[in-house]
Amino acid sequence: IINKTNLAFTLEKPGNVIIELFDNTGRQIDKLQIDNQDFGYHNYQYQPKTSLKGIYLFRITANGVIYESKKVFIQ
Repeated sequence: IINKTNLAFTLEKPGNVIIELFDNTGRQIDKLQIDNQDFGYHNYQYQPKTSLKGIYLFRITANGVIYESKKVFIQ
C-alpha cells in the first residue's frame, strides 16, 4: 500500500515551489520542484515512491518563504 497526503499552501506571488520530505532523524527522503506556480491557494497531493510509516516533516519553500508541517503515515 502506498500512502498519499495533501499539502495545502498559499503563494503570495507566482514562483517555483520546492517540496522536501524528511524522516524523524532529519534524513531527506524526497525532494520535488514544481516550476511556474501561479499565486494563490494550492492543494498538492503527494504520493511517496515507497510505502511510509511514521511521522515525517514536509518543508515547502517558495519565494524565500518556508512552510513546515508534520504528517503521520499509517498503514
